[in-house]
Order: sequence, then C-alpha cells, then structure tokens
Amino acid sequence: MSPAELTNILIVDDEPANLLVLETVLNDPGYRLVRAQSADQALLALMAQEFAVLVLDIQLPDMNGIELAQMIKQRKKTAHLPIIFLTAYFDEDQHRLQGYGTGAVDYLHKPVNADVLRSKVAVFAELDRKTRALQRANLALRAEVEERSRAEERLRELNETLERRVVERTEALVKADRRLQAMMSSITDGLLLVERDGRIGYVNEQGARLLGRRADELTGLRSAEVFGGSEFAAGFGRAWSGGQAVSFEARAAGGERWLQCHCHPSQDGLSVYFHDITDRRELQLHREQLLAAEQAARGAADHAARAKEELLAAISHELRTPLAAIVGWVNVLSHPGVAPSMLQRGMQAIARNAQAQSVLVDDLLEMSRIVAGKQLMNVSRLDLNGIVAGAADNARPIAESRQLGIVVQLAPQPVEVYADEGRLTQVAMNLLTNAMKFTPAGGRVIVETVVEPQGVELRISDTGQGIAAEFLPRLFDRFSQADGAATSVHGGLGLGLSIVKNLVELHGGRVSAHSDGLNRGATFTVRLPRAAQSPLAASLDDAAAQATGGEPGIAGLRVLLVDDHRDLLEVHARLLTERGAEVVSAESGEAALAVLREQRFDVMLSDLGMPGMGGYELIQQVRSGLQIGADEMGAAAVTAYVREADREAALKAGFQRCLHKGASPRLLARTVAELAPPRPSVQPEPQSPLRALFVEDNMDLREQIAWLLEEQGLTLTTCETAEAALAAYAPGRFDLVITDVSLPAMSGVELARAILAQAPDEWLVFSSGYVMGDLAGFGCNVRALLKPFELSTLERLVEDVRAARRPG
Repeated sequence: MSPAELTNILIVDDEPANLLVLETVLNDPGYRLVRAQSADQALLALMAQEFAVLVLDIQLPDMNGIELAQMIKQRKKTAHLPIIFLTAYFDEDQHRLQGYGTGAVDYLHKPVNADVLRSKVAVFAELDRKTRALQRANLALRAEVEERSRAEERLRELNETLERRVVERTEALVKADRRLQAMMSSITDGLLLVERDGRIGYVNEQGARLLGRRADELTGLRSAEVFGGSEFAAGFGRAWSGGQAVSFEARAAGGERWLQCHCHPSQDGLSVYFHDITDRRELQLHREQLLAAEQAARGAADHAARAKEELLAAISHELRTPLAAIVGWVNVLSHPGVAPSMLQRGMQAIARNAQAQSVLVDDLLEMSRIVAGKQLMNVSRLDLNGIVAGAADNARPIAESRQLGIVVQLAPQPVEVYADEGRLTQVAMNLLTNAMKFTPAGGRVIVETVVEPQGVELRISDTGQGIAAEFLPRLFDRFSQADGAATSVHGGLGLGLSIVKNLVELHGGRVSAHSDGLNRGATFTVRLPRAAQSPLAASLDDAAAQATGGEPGIAGLRVLLVDDHRDLLEVHARLLTERGAEVVSAESGEAALAVLREQRFDVMLSDLGMPGMGGYELIQQVRSGLQIGADEMGAAAVTAYVREADREAALKAGFQRCLHKGASPRLLARTVAELAPPRPSVQPEPQSPLRALFVEDNMDLREQIAWLLEEQGLTLTTCETAEAALAAYAPGRFDLVITDVSLPAMSGVELARAILAQAPDEWLVFSSGYVMGDLAGFGCNVRALLKPFELSTLERLVEDVRAARRPG
C-alpha cells in the first residue's frame, strides 16, 4: 500500500505509556498513526494534514480534551473530524454531555477494550478511505467534464462553420446539443432521460448495468416498470411538480440494491443520474446493529447486576430474619428469673427459626449441587403414603396458624416407589409450603395419592391466588416468582419449585402445574414410576435383604395401630398383615385405650399428633393407668419428623422408639420385631455398648453431638484434634470413628487415611457441613453425615454398625 493510500489517525494523550498502548491496539498496515502529547501538538498536526479520526484523552496538560474538541469543531477544515473521547473516570455524566455537545462520536473508559476501540476506529477509517476514493473519482469526473466541455467548444466551432454550408441541419443539431447538455450536466454514474409521457428515452451503459438490464431493453419502458416501488414514483413526481432538482434514496426493484437518485427536470423531460449506495447503507445498518447490540448487552448487564443485588438482598433478608429471632430470644432467655412458659416459648422459637435457616441453606446447597450435577441418591423402597402423611402432619401447625385446612386423601393400597426418603420428603414439603404460602386464610390445601396403571401420582391442590397463564412456562425456573412483590409479601428465594422439578426428574418422574387463572387456585401433580417399573434400582430390595439377614419375622405378633389418618392406618395394616402380623386399628387415643382394656398386644405403633388424646398422653395412660410395661408391650411413636425434641419427649413419655412416617415397609416390620416381647424360645444375646472415637474441634458441636451419640448407647472417647485422635487410636480399640472434616493442622480426611492404613475395614464416618460426594475410594465402611444430623440417619448408621459387629 502506497503512503498516499494510508489512513491518518491522530492519537492524543499526555502519557507516553498510554500512547504506546493505543499504538499497539491500533497497529494496522493500513493506518498511519500520528501521536500528540498536548493540545498544541494536536492542533499543529491537524493544520499539517487531514485525519480520518481523532482519539482524544480528556485530561491534557495545557487544556482539556473538551476545549480542544471545541476549537477543532470551530475550524471549518476540521469541523467534521470524528472524535472519540477517552477517560479514566467512571462518574463522568457532565463530561459525557459536554463531549457529545462538542460533536464527539463516542466516549470510552480506560482501560480501553481493545476490540471495541479497533472496531470503532475501523468504521471511520473505512469511511475516510471511501471518501478519499470518491474525491478522486470526482476529480477524474471533473477532468472528464472539462475535457468534454472543450470538445463541445470545438463542436460548436465546427457547427458554426457547417451552419454556413448546411443551414437545413442547424435546428436538429441545436436540439441534440441541448439534450446532450441537459444529460451531461447531471451525469455521475448511471444516467437516463424520462420523457414527458413517463417513458425512458435514453440510458447510458453504466445505468443499464446498475439496473441489471441492457440499454436497448430499457429504452421505451415506463419508469415504474424499471424502478418499481412507490419511493421512486414519489421522487420523480416531486421533481416534475416542483420544477426543480430533487434527490432521494430508495431500494431498487428486486430489493438488492440501494440507489441514490438526483432528478433534474427540463423542457425535454426528467434527467436522472444515480449511483449504487448499497455498501454505504449496509455499513450504516451494521453500525446501527452494533449500537443496538451494545445497548442490549449493556441492558443485560444492568439486569444481571440488579438481579444479583435483589438475590443477595433476599438471601440477606431470609437469613437475618430468623437469625434476629434467635439472637433476640437468646437475649431474653439469658435474663435471670425467666418464667418456665417463656422459656418453653423461647426454645420453640429458637428451634423453629433455626429450622427455617437450615431449610434456606439446604435449598441453596441443593441448588448448587443441581447446577454442578453432583447430587447423590440414597435410594430405598418407600411407601409414598407415609411420606405424604408425614409431610402433612409437619405442615399442619403452620396451616392452623394461618387458618388453613389440610385435607389428606391417601390411596387405600400401599404406594411403593424407589426413592431417596429425604429428597422425596423435601418434594412433598416444598409443594405443601408453596400451596400454603399462596392460599389466603380460610382456604384449604388438598393432598392426595393415586395409583395409576402407568405409575403413581402425588397431587397437591389449593384454593389460593392461582397462577397467571403467562407465568406458567417459567414456574419451575430458578429464582422465579410471579411478580416482584411476591418476595416481600411471601418471602423465599424462588428456589422451591425448581428444586422440586429437579428432584422429581432425578427419580425418573415429572412434575406439572395447572391453574384456571388468578384467584382460582392451582394443582401440582408429581408423577413417579411404581416400584416395579422404577429405573433407579431393581435389585435394591435383594441387596437390603442380604445386608440385614433377610425379612424380619413378625408372623403371629399382635400389633395395635393408632392414627387419626384412616387411609394411613389401612396402608400400615396391610403392610404388616401381609408379613403375618395380627393387626387391630384405632383412630384415636380414646379408642386405643378401650381396645387395650379388652385385648393384649405385643407392639403398639401410635401417631403423636392426634385430636383429643395425643400420642404422649396415650402412652402415659398405657404405662401408668393400665400398668402395661415395655416388657409386656413395646411401643413406637410415629411422627412426621424425627427431631431430637420429638424423640426425647417420646422416650420420656414411655415409647421405646420414634419412627418417621415415611419409613419403609422393611423398617416398619423390623421395628415391630425388635419391640415385641421375647418369645420363650428365643434367648436374646446381651449387646455390649459400641465404642466410638469422636473428633470435633468446635466446643458447642462437640458437646451437642456427643450427647446425641451417647443417647444412641455409644461409649465415647472425645478428641479436639486429629493428632490427639491418632494418638488415642489403635486397631480393634473402637467400633466406630466419627471425625469432623475441617480440623486445625491435620484434617479429618488425612486422619481417616491414616486410620484406614492401619485398619482398612474400620467403620469411619465423616461429619461435614457440605456434601462430600463419592466416598468409594476410602472403603466399604466409610460414610458421611451432613450437619446438622438427622436423628433417623444417625439411628440407621448405629444400627448398621451394630449389625456388622454381631457374631455370625
């Protein structure tokens, strides 16, 4: 490329380092970069030569960029020079307005995005190259016109000579000369003459090429047939009616080319010269698209920033609200002389708000695992009826406080599925909580299970505010709520339904929602495959039977079932009857006492929350009033959630076990077998307490978890560090090692590896605040418990260790 063809670009900055960066960014073989470190140098450069674009720093030593731009725009030669301002300040609204007021074309922040700056400079460089090319073409055309003018002069001289000899041809030559002059006076690229009748009388070769036809084909056609489009007709019409030159741009027939037309009316017709501006229009359109894309990207970034702020605000609110209640009640209870009733209320409030925080953290962690694809499933064969009944019992106190009714309609037969008990309970609770959240006082929530030939269904319907049709497609999206006010009115982060969808699909099912519109309620339907059709694990029952030594024997045992849920009574009765037990049902505590006065049973399974006489009062009447001791009849409490407070209260009242309502049929049968009084032929072997090494550095957690473990009958050796635990450990000394993962110095994982190196079959449990993932690499007897511990999970772990330690 010759030096004359290079594009001049002026970059102005008082910092040599910044100039070097700009030269590096704008390094292009087609550019000539001229640098200036002050306004005076920039003005001298502008006086010396012309530039395609000026890249100007606002902060200069002698004058600022705004003032320099104003001086440039006042000078006629540089008034149309494009200026791109650079600034290192983010808060420059006033500078931005002043800059654009001086005629700047853009305004960029330092550090400059190289791609954006190159793209913007390239647009003006290309425009400069085309402008210079057009100028050269115009100069050539002007020379051609001058040459033709000289030829015309010679022709006129010849005509004057010939006129004296050929008078009869003078008028024809003058007419032709006028037509030629009218056409030549307006020629640039394409040229044609439209006669008075609207037909084309003449077209040059360039014009024919631009219109995509031959010149002889165009001659005689009407202009509307050649150009098409109402824009051309309107432009030609303005030229005819106004009697003066008219210019316009329009898309030619076929829609591929844009033409710029200049129309000059005369006595002989309309002279039209035109040229192709398609490239310029496309460049303009591309620039508009780039601007629109930039604005859209900026809007998306602003939206994402607002969404992040709203999410953080919601998380802060949801965490701080229960935390404030906990801290407030701790302050109240720390005062001396607190009344017992106030103490009880405070403990309940602390437990309730701690549970709310735990649910929120679980939702966030669950969503994190969903996004990362690291969810783990602990699948077993479960009765969906028990899961649903337990969730309904747990939600009933909240419903009553909101003056809502919960109606439970369970399928008469067991609804067995393969599922993760905790996650399936989470699905039911999330849907119940969602239904109650959007149902006003006086409404009701209907929960039902249905067995279909192709699978089973859980349906939760409410009489609440319903769902707008336009929101239904986004109902199960993360952080999705129908309107911005929903968060402040109902609370939550909009994660519950998204988690439900993921967990249901993880079980091979699907979830859907239906609503007839606002204020007309909603129905959520969860469809799961039946146990026999489940894709999760067809052999889990066999594996469980091998691990526990087969099906527990309960044939001939007499069992009393007590529950106010008739459907659940029928389901549990059928499960136990099918295994050979003799079952009698009672729908209230009063009815159970009446039966116990007349009959004797081996085991009683009783719900805790019943209207009238509850499970606690019932067991107290059985043990104290009827004088039926645990050695004569074992008893297990059945509740929705086996929390520590529930278990402690149940054992204190007289029960020997506390079961989750969603317990599997095998666990239900095993509990009956273990609680039944020993038969004469059976000689039970005494169980020695399990010895456990427990490692935890947090004093509060160490005390709390140690108490739970001792309640399970474990004899503990407690250590604060992994080093102390390793010193206390010896193969065969302990039946179980429980260690926190995050310990000072040596971690719990390093401790586990050191212990397993000495005893590869050692039972070892990690205590962690996060899901640890696959533990298969550690060994077959390595487990993990997620803080805070679920009591039912801890009980199962201890039972597994005891079963493994039994001889034979």
